[in-house]
Amino acid sequence: MEMRQDKFEELRQKANKFLADRALPPSENTLELIFQMLVQPAFHNHISWTIFAEKSGSTRLARQVIWDKAFDGQRFYNPLEGLKHGWHTWPTTITQIAALDPTSFDLLLQRRTQICF
Repeated sequence: MEMRQDKFEELRQKANKFLADRALPPSENTLELIFQMLVQPAFHNHISWTIFAEKSGSTRLARQVIWDKAFDGQRFYNPLEGLKHGWHTWPTTITQIAALDPTSFDLLLQRRTQICF
């Protein structure tokens, strides 16, 4: 069991690299990173959103990455799931990319300054 904990830690570190990736999507070299948010709850899947903008301001591209932590946890700590899916240290992630309406996103960014603590 100790070896599985070490391997799961290796998997977790790889997943965090995917989640925090700030690299531009391929063939999108006219964009620059403007926003990134990571949410890493203790008992649920981790998710990140990275927003890129064209220097001219006319295009916004969003990348969402989800690490299926629950599935990977089951693979490592439930022997039957491990046998079925393997104990490899490659994280189970889902990546989606979508275009955003620049005006809508800019309004959301402006509204964030109104959060009171």
